[in-house]
Amino acid sequence: MVAAFLTQFPPATFEVRVFPFLRSPDALTAIFERVPKHATVLHAVVSRELKATIELLCAKKDLAVRDLTGPVVEFLASRAQVSFPASAETLHAVNASYYKRIEAVEFTLSHDDGLGLDTLREADVVLVGVSRTSKTPTCMHLAQQGIKAANISLVPGVETPKVLFDIPPAKIVGLWIDPSVLLSIRRQRQASFHMADTTYARATDIHRELAESKALFARLHCQTIDITNHAIEETAGRIMLLLKRRPMYN
Repeated sequence: MVAAFLTQFPPATFEVRVFPFLRSPDALTAIFERVPKHATVLHAVVSRELKATIELLCAKKDLAVRDLTGPVVEFLASRAQVSFPASAETLHAVNASYYKRIEAVEFTLSHDDGLGLDTLREADVVLVGVSRTSKTPTCMHLAQQGIKAANISLVPGVETPKVLFDIPPAKIVGLWIDPSVLLSIRRQRQASFHMADTTYARATDIHRELAESKALFARLHCQTIDITNHAIEETAGRIMLLLKRRPMYN
């Protein structure tokens, strides 16, 4: 969820640290001793006791905090006119499937945008594409389904990681987008963040980037997906369908 939010900010705006399986006030207290000053805390705990503990610890250290689950769950409960138990056990049954999803999310976070190249071969799928082809949020959606997804961004003038050519083609999916749509997306982003006028949002350079990406996909012998005007969930669904059709994922 956080990774999807961060796609709306320039790279390196935030340094993300993930602390899973915090199920007691003592565990939270121990973690907060390591939280640096001026940090921003986002959490998704469901226990009312733990929510209160986090609020208290953040107040003591004067840290900004936001609950990612409480308001949404309360809103849905009010719409359904039902009460909810605020229990982590009911939210996440502790079973093999749950741990697989957690492992996939952790893997995906550590293999975002070209990170973790030394263990890239462990990925279930590697998404490749130019900037603004929704690689990160698509990977996070796949990770929520227990799929270890990595992604590599194709940047003009930057050599494609050699390890990518050692990955089986069946594990790689190239993402393509219509040049005019990409131009619009990048120009909106450029204006929103008051970015300088660069090749990032110039039509001729975008056409060149996409042509080079298609040439790379051909060299990799990988499957490609046109994401133009498709929702992230739809793109992820199409990728999952590709994976299910391959023996290695049965």
